[in-house]
Amino acid sequence: MTATIGRSTSGLVLGLVGLFAVLGLGFGLVFLKLSPLIILVLLIGAATVAVSAFRPYLGVHVIVALLFFEGVTLPTEGATAMRAFGALLLAGWLAQSFVLRRTRIRLEAQHLFILLFIVWSGLSALRSTSSDEALIRVGTFMLLAITSVMVASVVDTPGRMGRLLAGQLLWTAVAALIALALYYSGTTYVAEGLVKNRNLLALYLNLGLAIAFLLYVVVRGGLAKFLLLITMPLLLLTLGLTLSRTGLIVMMATLVLVGYRLLRQRGILMLTMGGAAICLLAFVLPDTFWSRAGTILPSIERQNDTFGMRVRIWQSGIRMVEDHPIFGVGPANFKLVLARYSRGAMATEQLNAHNAYVVVAAETGLPGLALFLGILATGAISVHRVVRSARAAGREDLALCGIMVETMMFVILCTGITMTVEGMKILWIVFGLGQAVVGMARRELHGAAATAPALAVPSGAETAPV
Repeated sequence: MTATIGRSTSGLVLGLVGLFAVLGLGFGLVFLKLSPLIILVLLIGAATVAVSAFRPYLGVHVIVALLFFEGVTLPTEGATAMRAFGALLLAGWLAQSFVLRRTRIRLEAQHLFILLFIVWSGLSALRSTSSDEALIRVGTFMLLAITSVMVASVVDTPGRMGRLLAGQLLWTAVAALIALALYYSGTTYVAEGLVKNRNLLALYLNLGLAIAFLLYVVVRGGLAKFLLLITMPLLLLTLGLTLSRTGLIVMMATLVLVGYRLLRQRGILMLTMGGAAICLLAFVLPDTFWSRAGTILPSIERQNDTFGMRVRIWQSGIRMVEDHPIFGVGPANFKLVLARYSRGAMATEQLNAHNAYVVVAAETGLPGLALFLGILATGAISVHRVVRSARAAGREDLALCGIMVETMMFVILCTGITMTVEGMKILWIVFGLGQAVVGMARRELHGAAATAPALAVPSGAETAPV
């Protein structure tokens, strides 16, 4: 009875909101003489909020899809159109949660570290050089934290997580096709597609590769296996053509980890085919790829080229920490104060830190870094415990969910050594997936160790030993 009343009440409230919205738009069009384009934008925005309010799981899928198109509109001082849609999706979910007064989320240690990190970032913002930039970054962290809670609240079954990750893989493949089309048409010099950042695209491709390899082990449908088989070479080729040295290094580390997982799952065939695909791609990649790959070790040993520049930036960041060990220079202020701690050409440019851990320490101090590492550690430990508990209970579907989250976290944290990933939406979505896995384990493993249906993926997925 309570659930019925809750649903009817939410439907009534949201229906009234929709009615007043339509009346308001009509009033604006007729009496305020608003442009039809503005009315169209408002309608799209209202529809976005409604989708997220009535179908929040679909809203999460849209948020994941938008990751691959955020570079379509060039970033300005304000938000891009894609980010605005993301904010509207969050607003719709918050409206639904407020009306129903539930989020299906239970506070964990990771939530506490996230809250403390945001509070500490706010304190650091008050002591920053540019408080406006700092407060905007703190607001971004708050939105990202809400995003993670939304993901954890909505993705509440192994089947939903499987479909969400399959959807992410699909959009990764679409982004790869677009990047290849732009590259071979001569529109771009490297494969970057609509993401407009080859290193970021390389991160998405590495995540897609990890998902594809692990999904292949559990699917049993012939069509699903075929699609995964043709997706992997596509992602590998695109990754090579990004010419991202960070992406190549992380790819090798990811393949080693995934290879270990496949060996444990008796995925010898998949591991062999993956190796064969890499060998075949060696004949397709252009000479520029091999020239770029050949500079990885020399640039690390001699600290020259862009790697040498990054090392110098890291050293400048360490000097910031030495001068401001408690509160840092303020969120989003690294670029603004870099000139004070640099020499030569670096002193005249506002450069990115290219290291998530250095920038967090420099901007929020050592306490901020400790809290950020606490977010990572508590999330990883909780998910690993779920994997062990799920295996003991015979729930291979839950164990696979945990393994996927662990692998994605590994990819992002490795990338964070040479990229500033702390403010990336994909990192906080993975935080949410980790919290979702913990919530599933609490609901489904509490007091029993029964085996449940396999992780739902396209074309008849079944469970394989993990």
